[in-house]
Amino acid sequence: MKKNVAERRTEILAATVAVIAERGFGHTRIADVAARLGTSTGLLHYHFESKDLLLAAAFEHAAQRDLIRLSQAIGADGDPLERLVAVLDLYLPAVEGSSWPIWIDAWGEALHNPALRSTSQRLDAAWKQGLADVIEQAGGHGSLHCADPAGAARRLGALVDGLGVDLTLNGGDDDEVMIQRQARARNWLLTAAEVELHLAPGRLTQVPGSARRDQMEQRPTVHPNDIGRGSNGDALHIGNASGEE
Repeated sequence: MKKNVAERRTEILAATVAVIAERGFGHTRIADVAARLGTSTGLLHYHFESKDLLLAAAFEHAAQRDLIRLSQAIGADGDPLERLVAVLDLYLPAVEGSSWPIWIDAWGEALHNPALRSTSQRLDAAWKQGLADVIEQAGGHGSLHCADPAGAARRLGALVDGLGVDLTLNGGDDDEVMIQRQARARNWLLTAAEVELHLAPGRLTQVPGSARRDQMEQRPTVHPNDIGRGSNGDALHIGNASGEE
């Protein structure tokens, strides 16, 4: 049965992500993706005008899973501060199955790839907006006071980025060591969030985190086009890099 355009694009993007995971953005060629699919390079060029656009679209394809979980965490029931902790937990690298390696690799390649840089900036903005939204939600419920949710999100996001890079590159191969380092990083992050958001010491660090993340991963997957909306009504979902739907 002949595949439609959307199915074919999804297949190409999934194959590209797999090749990137093995070779990195800088060493991924159109020919590598075509070989994995068992097809010609011409088919890939039909769907993506250039390798740069393909890599940017593949990065966004890989990141959609993270954005879906972010939207679910923001829209979850319960205490607003628990939602904030859930978002911060999602931001940090997981012990297994973390998407941080592809994000770090994309940041480096984005310095030389305008299409990838544009996509990276939009994805980062979606994360920062999601964090700002959940801070604003908590403020609206009287759980905290923050005059500048966007600024707080940028500052906390910058801290998470640094912790995430350190954990990913220096976490080690031993799961027990990684778990300990992750726990310390989480405590540093939540303590910093308490200071940033003028919360009492321990208000966030005492909120359980691992069970919350497990709940998010067990929720039914939703289509990227159904990504939830922030408090200002703007969708967290962003368009693909090639401009196609």
